Amino acid sequence: MDENGEFELIQGCLKGDAQSQERLYKTHYNTLLKICARYVTNLTDAESLMNDSFLKIFSNLHSYLGKGSFEGWMKRIAVNTCLDHLRTKEFGFSRKVVEMKDFHSGAGFHLEDDIIQNLEFNALLVMIQALPGKMKVVFNLYIFENYSHKEIGKAIGITENTSQWYLHQARKTLQEKIKNKAKLRSAVNL
Repeated sequence: MDENGEFELIQGCLKGDAQSQERLYKTHYNTLLKICARYVTNLTDAESLMNDSFLKIFSNLHSYLGKGSFEGWMKRIAVNTCLDHLRTKEFGFSRKVVEMKDFHSGAGFHLEDDIIQNLEFNALLVMIQALPGKMKVVFNLYIFENYSHKEIGKAIGITENTSQWYLHQARKTLQEKIKNKAKLRSAVNL
């Protein structure tokens, strides 16, 4: 959608035009659903979070000042909606966090590109969704939303070092799952 079309769509939504609201919803439905699906384990919860995100978007549309990407603004709302949900439901404001002081990520590891390219999106999504609570959130925020470890720590109430540790563990877990899937695929093809 070009800038003029987006501007007109936003203006229509601000005026309460139902057709503009429906068009905005349909245009960005898949994008926001994919974001929400990364934070929860089932489609019903993802759709619920996506709809909550759209409610916040429509309620706060007047605060979008046209600075930066409108889609980026909406994505940020969706991420924050997911984080709010996780803070209250899944994390239960628990402060029982393993503090990893002086953690150094050390040598990183890289997943083989051909394995990742052959992996279907849905299979990867299932693997990410299977990560334990905070590990999944840290991975999503760092990899997909480009949050820094400092921002992640502030958002979910952990230290930067703990965020780094969760990311390291998530990568290690996903690498193992991807390798196992590749081995299974190779065994089936024999």
